[in-house]
Amino acid sequence: MIELSSFILNDILSLMTNKTKHPAFNCIVFELRDNLMTLKSSDLERYVEVSYPIDYQGKALFGLTQKLKSIAGNLTGQLNITEEDKFVLISNGKTSYKFAKQDISNFPNFPTLRDAKHIATIPAHILQHGIKFVASILQATVNGMPSDVKIYFKSDKGQIDFVATNYATLKIATYNCPVDQNALVSIPFTQLSALLMLSPSANIDIFEDETFYAFTTDYIKMYIRKPYVEEIPYEKFAQIPASETVLLSPETVARMRQLLKITIIPTIEIQEDIRIFEDARDIEVEETLECSNNGFQKTGLFHSKDLLHLLEGFPTNNLVLYSAFQDALSLYNKDEAWDYYGAIAPQS
Repeated sequence: MIELSSFILNDILSLMTNKTKHPAFNCIVFELRDNLMTLKSSDLERYVEVSYPIDYQGKALFGLTQKLKSIAGNLTGQLNITEEDKFVLISNGKTSYKFAKQDISNFPNFPTLRDAKHIATIPAHILQHGIKFVASILQATVNGMPSDVKIYFKSDKGQIDFVATNYATLKIATYNCPVDQNALVSIPFTQLSALLMLSPSANIDIFEDETFYAFTTDYIKMYIRKPYVEEIPYEKFAQIPASETVLLSPETVARMRQLLKITIIPTIEIQEDIRIFEDARDIEVEETLECSNNGFQKTGLFHSKDLLHLLEGFPTNNLVLYSAFQDALSLYNKDEAWDYYGAIAPQS
């Protein structure tokens, strides 16, 4: 049994991600070990990990429904959390709730800071004030495109610039603060509110690797995912045999875009045709699209926003689909020159 203040539990739960359409991510994972309780949640855009010291000898790992976030608000005072075989009981002595354990076998692996570079350590109030000031002119989309706040870290000047624009107004907020490395961190509008919830009294360490930005305090790790698209030199494409490529017509490309806008983590199966499918809560998609295939075969699980991000960089005409690497899917567009290229890594 764990004893924990209801205020602490609700404070931690407020940082967790919200419910998604995909069942694998609609739970909050509890991990108990070495007198530490760690809660994790993810919506595949944001990964949150919050740890808190507790008096608990032993180990436990279980997942509870996202409904815990709203239900726990009904409990006050000191809480007792008891793990049973298939259930977890949370009680304050007067009121009790029994939660069925959730299947966490498909819960995503969390990022680590192992290969990340440290950008800066800044007071949380600077991050919050900068975001609030410049984001006041933003909406979720600007001119049909997702909007964001860009944070420029300048080590030579010891300066941080927060920048946002709606293409009619540009707002900039500048703060003096030691910076380890020059960097540009782009935060999607949809993730700004999560960063504003970090304690204003804390110092925040900011890291970056190839696929994530990380914002960490003593007990909180918040990872915000970057669209994973990287450029590949034309020379690499030129070495790909024709038998390992697929030609996509403008009609196929247009339909792919439509399907990707209504999926989250679709499976892309390339055989003689291209099959796109996903079966999740409120999502049931399965469609086969025509292509001109010279023998290329590949199946992978992809993040739909990655594929859309890549496709948006190409005019809607014939595209060449190929795989330059074992774990990547790539697209080329031939205009007057092969000047559009990129790669997408499948999601594991």
